[in-house]
Amino acid sequence: MLAATIKAVKPFSVLPLIITVDGELAASVKAHIEQYGLLKEDEYQLLVEPYPRGNAFTIALAAAQLKLIDPNAVMLVLPVNQEFTVDDRWAFTLGRGYRVAAEDKIAVLATGTTSTNHTAVLNRSFIQQGAELKGILGAYQAKSYIAEPPPSLVYRLARRGSLWSARIILMRATVALAELKGAPPRSDEVAAQGAARIAETATFLVALGSDHWSNKEAQAVLATLPDVSYEQAVLENSNKLAVIPSTIEFNTLANLESLEHSIRPDSNSNRSSGRVLMVATQDTTVLSNAGKLTVTLGIQDLVIIDTPDATLIAAKKALGNMDDVAEALREMQAPELLDFIVKSESAEQEV
Repeated sequence: MLAATIKAVKPFSVLPLIITVDGELAASVKAHIEQYGLLKEDEYQLLVEPYPRGNAFTIALAAAQLKLIDPNAVMLVLPVNQEFTVDDRWAFTLGRGYRVAAEDKIAVLATGTTSTNHTAVLNRSFIQQGAELKGILGAYQAKSYIAEPPPSLVYRLARRGSLWSARIILMRATVALAELKGAPPRSDEVAAQGAARIAETATFLVALGSDHWSNKEAQAVLATLPDVSYEQAVLENSNKLAVIPSTIEFNTLANLESLEHSIRPDSNSNRSSGRVLMVATQDTTVLSNAGKLTVTLGIQDLVIIDTPDATLIAAKKALGNMDDVAEALREMQAPELLDFIVKSESAEQEV
């Protein structure tokens, strides 16, 4: 997923990519990039978050770093777990989003709600589309942004034709920080509380330099910051929000189950990627990224993920226990940990 994300953004950036990552994964991410030659040393900067917080702080930290490099820069916020096809539609969509961001607005990429299945639309963010923006074909005002609708509202939003947010954002780095500083505090919701402090702290830390982020004083300040998403702190409140609808199908791969279901099944309900031969096999998913042939015979209801540095073989019914695997890898300090982080940590990494 990291390789796919880098491939999607690299052609559109003249500056080194900023990859934000939790400190626990920093060494593994760097090793992964170097091992597979994803980027040269001068083509990226690894921004190690000094304290675990929501992605409002993640985005603020990246924006403050980018603002220091180029005050006029437009940033593309792209979660590493967002899977989609990179083609001409992606380039056109980014072009429209860039034009929106260049006018000091916030562009959010979105796709249509093609499913009204209640389970399929849970954990989605919804956008209600307004009038088309003047001078920018295919860009529209956002009438509302709902980050975490209650289950009772989800089905109605889907049926009403609201758009799904892809959680991919384009905006100037200066706007990203200014909108946090200007986020209206709401006494009934924690999400918007302390948003200004998030922006100010991120700016202070970048000016201070990462060598000082681990000292006790900095850690004490970071511990008091609210753990909130940029969606809740800014997108739900901003009057600068615009939506870019696209026919691209965005899939949020938050765990192995969602990764599996992003692949079309064959007549035996098998799903595969890479060099795979499946004989007398049913309801099995094989993802082979090791450069060699993976063969299955006489099995069913399994997930097999084969990479150059690790292989996972799991019963489908056990996928919900992947956190146990990650914890076991942490305890043994395994360098392969990166390939098994499939839930919250992967969702928080941004490029």
